[in-house]
Amino acid sequence: CTGGRRCNGLAVLCDRRVNEIVFPGTHNSMSAMELHWVTPNHFYTLEASLRAGIRSLMIDVWPAGGGDVDLCHGICALGSTPLLDELRGLRRFLASNTSEVVVLLLEQYSDTNSTAAVFEAAGLVPYAWTPPPSGPPAGPWPTLGELIANGTRLIVLTDVGPGSSLSPDPPPWYLFQWDYAFETRYSYKRPAEMDCRLHRGRRGDSRFYNASAAFYANRLAILHHYLTSPVATPILADAVNHEPFLGDRLRACEEDWDGHAVNLPAVDFWSMSDIVPTCAAMNARR
Repeated sequence: CTGGRRCNGLAVLCDRRVNEIVFPGTHNSMSAMELHWVTPNHFYTLEASLRAGIRSLMIDVWPAGGGDVDLCHGICALGSTPLLDELRGLRRFLASNTSEVVVLLLEQYSDTNSTAAVFEAAGLVPYAWTPPPSGPPAGPWPTLGELIANGTRLIVLTDVGPGSSLSPDPPPWYLFQWDYAFETRYSYKRPAEMDCRLHRGRRGDSRFYNASAAFYANRLAILHHYLTSPVATPILADAVNHEPFLGDRLRACEEDWDGHAVNLPAVDFWSMSDIVPTCAAMNARR
């Protein structure tokens, strides 16, 4: 990076590849008390989280009838938001912050055609990154500087694979998450349960084997860092969202994963957490 330019807040990140960077993130990013969700995961909106430094977002997309798509979590009567509203907010952020790259992870229950149409309506498709044939997972990820220079500052991942009934022929920017990422478990009820064992996207056993390092090298690491018992609450979040517990877990998993960056750590109640400064410190020292 030259001329004092910064990428996701740090000049040193401009020449780093996506899989070498930590993107502070949120779980159920759409679920906000501010939007009157009954059992929210956050106090404030997705767009507010972006302004505060969050750079990876987990959202659940559901069919809403008539080709519309809503965001909700399981029981939509407890809270829902039109996908178009939140994607427009994301577009506003990207348009106003031209040196920022965001990763968006979809838990998908709507069909891909309807969901992709909402991205189009929100004006986000021009921002979406399409991997080249030589790209990940076999080849290297682009650097943040390259994504910014090309204007493709949004990486979209979905848990529904191509060729499925929901996604028979997805657009090239609509990427199957488990081709590009792996994750930890996510059903933690107590802080002591939070470890680094792998769940979806792993190769074989739930441990990160040295022999499998090449398999994981170009995949993004998703770390679920929130408690659910039986739903998210500020009290549960407060138990795990701060230093030293938060940073200790991220650093422990990075060590357990042979130095692989913890790319996409996700918390609940981001506004009462250290996720942004913790990730900035990890990025600065890598």
